[in-house]
Amino acid sequence: MRRSALCLALLTLTLAACQSERQASLAPSLPPQQQMPLGVEGSWRNVGGPVPYNARFQNGRFTSAESATNGLLAEGTYTTTGAGQIQINYRSLQRNQQLAANCNHAAGQMTCTAADGSSFSLARG
Repeated sequence: MRRSALCLALLTLTLAACQSERQASLAPSLPPQQQMPLGVEGSWRNVGGPVPYNARFQNGRFTSAESATNGLLAEGTYTTTGAGQIQINYRSLQRNQQLAANCNHAAGQMTCTAADGSSFSLARG
């Protein structure tokens, strides 16, 4: 009697395990969660302005390129100077001029003022 109870218990566990595996294999696979970039790291696009362009911040390096042609417009470096504060030092390739800009960023938006008084805005994207 004891032996048949043990066999019945093992059979029940085996069938339960098979059923669990089958249900797991039928469950839809979910895409991996994408992590939001931290700080300014990643891709940005300009908001307004005469020429649409994309900016990229990666490991202290800054580049911007025209959206339509992907032609490089500026390149340089950036540093975090405080909470939500970024300084970009870059060279405009069109004007062959070295520039600096101070930026404030929060909630996927960045507003920058260059040393020459001009300003530009970027949005995450």
